[in-house]
Amino acid sequence: MFSGLLVHAVVAQGSWSTLPDKALTCTGAEYKGNLGTKASAADCLTAVTDPGVTEANYGVWRGDSDKGCYICEITDRGDPSTWKYAAVSGAVSFVGTFLPTPPPAPTPAPAPAAVEVVVDAADANAATPFVHRWKRSFGSGHAALTLRDDWRAHMRQAADELGMQGVRYHGLFDDDMGPVVTRGADGGQLVYNWTLVDSTWDALLAQGVRPIVELSFMPAFIANCSWHGHCKENAPGCEGYWCTQCNGKGVLAPADYVNPSAPACHSLEFHYQGIKQTPPNNDYGAWGELVAATASHAIERYGAAEVRAWSFEVWNELWGMAFPQDYMALYGASVTALKGVDPQLVVGGPATAGLDKIPEFVAECANRSLPFDFVSSHHYPTDGQNGGGPPACPRGAAWDPGCFARQVRESRALVADHPFYLTEYNVGCCLGYESHDNAAAAAFIFRTVGDLNEDLDLYSYWTFTDIFEEGGLPLIEFKNIYGMMTIHGVPKPAWRAFQLLHEHAGDTRLPVAVGEQVTAHSNASYVDAFATTNVSSTGAASQRVFLSYWGNPDPAFATSDRNVTVVLRHAAGAAPAAQAALHVVSKAAGVDPRAEWEKMGSPAQPNATQLAALMAASKTRSLPVLVTPINATASSVDVLMAQDTAVVLAFA
Repeated sequence: MFSGLLVHAVVAQGSWSTLPDKALTCTGAEYKGNLGTKASAADCLTAVTDPGVTEANYGVWRGDSDKGCYICEITDRGDPSTWKYAAVSGAVSFVGTFLPTPPPAPTPAPAPAAVEVVVDAADANAATPFVHRWKRSFGSGHAALTLRDDWRAHMRQAADELGMQGVRYHGLFDDDMGPVVTRGADGGQLVYNWTLVDSTWDALLAQGVRPIVELSFMPAFIANCSWHGHCKENAPGCEGYWCTQCNGKGVLAPADYVNPSAPACHSLEFHYQGIKQTPPNNDYGAWGELVAATASHAIERYGAAEVRAWSFEVWNELWGMAFPQDYMALYGASVTALKGVDPQLVVGGPATAGLDKIPEFVAECANRSLPFDFVSSHHYPTDGQNGGGPPACPRGAAWDPGCFARQVRESRALVADHPFYLTEYNVGCCLGYESHDNAAAAAFIFRTVGDLNEDLDLYSYWTFTDIFEEGGLPLIEFKNIYGMMTIHGVPKPAWRAFQLLHEHAGDTRLPVAVGEQVTAHSNASYVDAFATTNVSSTGAASQRVFLSYWGNPDPAFATSDRNVTVVLRHAAGAAPAAQAALHVVSKAAGVDPRAEWEKMGSPAQPNATQLAALMAASKTRSLPVLVTPINATASSVDVLMAQDTAVVLAFA
């Protein structure tokens, strides 16, 4: 009648709880006390919870003909999970307050692994120029977003705090940017309107930021289809890319469709519905005219010298374009148009995902006698294999922090004679990837700059702001979007990493050796380092060491702290001051605005007080550290690093 039912109550002597799925019962032989016959389970519960019944861990009421209320086991301690179970028909069990089991002795944390980082500042001949190539570009979703005031505020802040020199974004030719308005009355000549294109370029150039001009996507009048606008905003509770796939059913009224007399566009991308279909009969003549008109207009407005300093990248990730037939026709029309306007304009491709089609693009250009000024691709540490690109980096226990950089270097080596652009990279893909919002991104950034800066001519972190709408504009402050700054301007740890690089990286790189037992599955250590100084500086005042500890993103394989000893070798008489500074970005140091936001209850729209607290939680932590002389030509500093930490050691 009451078999299997567990009852929960809170009584004066303490909390009572229940264990799921089975009743706590005992057989007659195990009864340790009899509280008498009771009329109901509730009466039995009252008896068992009486303050005078101090030794009962739990009681059972037999709801059969017995109706007895019994104490099962009188113990001096014990966990309910260890108590006996038996199937007794008609039993109701009550789990009472039990005497606490002494907590087990804490498992001692493993001792921090020792790592030695040796910086050679003594040999001037070993130093090399250090060009800040990571500043040349940062990514930013979709062109129409650049028209927003909040996007422009973030852009200005990135130019100021990060030294951002360029921005790359999708969809300059999308119909919401309006470069192609219509065809002439006879259905022939395209009619252009540069108002919005001028607006975005003017805003960038006013801040000393150049556009990395991605030539995309296909205007409706060239694709010969009807564009119906962006998708609607996400339904409540729906997140991610697939919430925004509306199959061309956009928000525009029929009277406002672009190219309304044509069939509806059928190949579209993301919330903003970029058209990624080829023109009829693969005729790229009108496309070439648009590209030439765009370049001519830019030169007329900004001058040839300025536009020659830009880079024009053809398309994005082969969206809707088969390789080689479709893409190379598109590329051929683009490069011919650009070079026809000015042979010194810089153009390249294929802007593939996952380091795919890199040597194939070079070979196709050679076969078709097409020029190119750079080769470009994208890569993320979480990428699976894309076509002929490298295999996925291992995960889980086999995770390798050096895999990403190694794959990029190997792909770059395939086109060693040509400039190489990595026009998208990040700590991971895609929307919702947890490391976008935490300090793992900062550690990854320091490691990537140290590992790849000399191998790449341009690399563009995707993206600098969460004002980003591939999956619809974010409706809450932290959502693990790609960006380095939230929608209301809270810098994430990734932002702080690039800010430290801008503030501290010098113009000269010093030799560094990292001594750490390598990971079990690779020749890459978890701790990485590089060091810089300024060629115009003497002594240690401009010497900076950039330390990163990017750990396994799988929490099941978290790694222990690292006790890093930085040894600075210097000339006699050129020892650093007795105190240096550490500038730290890590969760352990409290640089974790997302955690602060979650403590607030994750407000979708933080108020002014909450935003101020989030700003405070985002700030880099700086602290003094002692410098220990080793001898006349060497000094050392000890730095304790938790997993996912980025540190700048600034000597004085």
